[in-house]
Amino acid sequence: MKPSCVTMDNPTAQQEKEYLWRLFILLSAILILRIILICTSGLDLAPDEAYYWDWSRNLDWGYYSKPPMVAWIIGASTRVLGNTVMGVRLPAAILSTLAIVPVYLLTKRLFNHKAGMAAVILTLANPGACLPGLIMTIDAPLLFFWSASLYTLYRAIETPDRLTWWILTGLVTGLGLLSKQTMVAFWGLTGIYILADRQSRSLLVKPGLYLAVGIFILSIVPDLVWNYHHHWITFQHTAHHFQGVEKGHGISLNTFLRFLLSQAGLISPVTYILILLVGGWTIFKFRSILYRARPLVFLGPAALFCILLLSLRQKVNANWPAPFYLAATIILGAWAYGFIPSPKAISNLKKLFWPGVWLGALMAAILYSTPYLFNYTNLGQKIPDPTYRLRGWKELGRAAELQLSKLPDKDKTFFVSDSRKEVSELAFYVPGNPRVYKWPGCRPQIRSQYEIWPGPLNKKGWNALVVLKAEDRFPEGLKKCFETTTMLGSIEIPINKKRKRHYTFYLCKRLKTWPSVQHD
Repeated sequence: MKPSCVTMDNPTAQQEKEYLWRLFILLSAILILRIILICTSGLDLAPDEAYYWDWSRNLDWGYYSKPPMVAWIIGASTRVLGNTVMGVRLPAAILSTLAIVPVYLLTKRLFNHKAGMAAVILTLANPGACLPGLIMTIDAPLLFFWSASLYTLYRAIETPDRLTWWILTGLVTGLGLLSKQTMVAFWGLTGIYILADRQSRSLLVKPGLYLAVGIFILSIVPDLVWNYHHHWITFQHTAHHFQGVEKGHGISLNTFLRFLLSQAGLISPVTYILILLVGGWTIFKFRSILYRARPLVFLGPAALFCILLLSLRQKVNANWPAPFYLAATIILGAWAYGFIPSPKAISNLKKLFWPGVWLGALMAAILYSTPYLFNYTNLGQKIPDPTYRLRGWKELGRAAELQLSKLPDKDKTFFVSDSRKEVSELAFYVPGNPRVYKWPGCRPQIRSQYEIWPGPLNKKGWNALVVLKAEDRFPEGLKKCFETTTMLGSIEIPINKKRKRHYTFYLCKRLKTWPSVQHD
């Protein structure tokens, strides 16, 4: 089949201004909504958010599990807004909202304004779009830089002999790589597209392509140097994500079905089915698609199907495919307006496009309202609270501070816990944001950034206030590090009327030693 020739709309300047104004109003409303939710939901920082915030107090070129961008962004924000929930989360709201702009600009450039607005609404109207805009993790900067990279790549392909857009593509993909290792897939998929599409192989002789890839590689050099000096710890951690859960078996239907259900829940069942059907067809017939739109097939549907196949072998986290949906939703929006050819059986499903969007919007609205439902109703007594992990940390910090205030030598007492979650949450929520140390265990190995940072040996002779889950026994190895250990008491932190957290406080006097941590 020959490549389809699609007639694009040529809107007047007035029409173009109207569409841009609608986009501005929509994104402003979304950003304001997200800021209001951050301010009023009453949700504490998630353990990962507090963990990355703790990184931001020790800015570096690399960290245990991730590149440094998330720490840099949080550090910049909290230096302006202070160590507050808003200081940590505002960048997520801004970056996730701005990530929609390249989606619109690219779709408009390839197809038309209507398809662009459809792609924007489709990208926003699903539960999966909610969390990156409210919770500050590595996904918000990754999605922003991935979205920007899609746009700059297309501009580079349009004018392959000009270097400007290639340089910009190298820069934004490099920033994406400093956000999350997934950005490597952007150039991998782009390379596969160039080799697979006969018309695009001419890009292989363009110096701009190699300049962009070179900038991309150079961006990660400081992080590689950091990893070299830390025994390639980030690479070791990342490799653990790709170990099959069913050792000795080729296929795991359990992980496959779990992944399918997670994606249907994040995108909406109707939209997810349409993405699979339309995306599968574009993979099969990608040469029939408008030439400049073909990379979308590889950076969207093809990548999604690869992740789907991976789930047959191992557990796949629900957020892994997130950047690939950007290209997939552009394709789906274009298909809904007749720019992507498909057989009659699939074309007849266009009537499901907007119902799928509204279903996703309803699911997103429910997710946005979840904190309030559990705050002001008795719903938590009937069903598990999905916001459980984001509650009770502020109370734990206050309780720890109250316990510390009762001690005679509080100025020479530091905090210790044995869990990364508790360590990072205590560091954020104890007034004054003290340094909290993580007990590395009787066989100390690096399991988080806390084992990479120095222990409290510079505090020999000091006391420690140890915070442990009530059900955990006090570690014998930790007891040997101090002269005496005394249990101070236990506390109960209500999360809702049904669930509670229990902790026990211990006072360990006069630090003698601290174990050195060994690499695997």
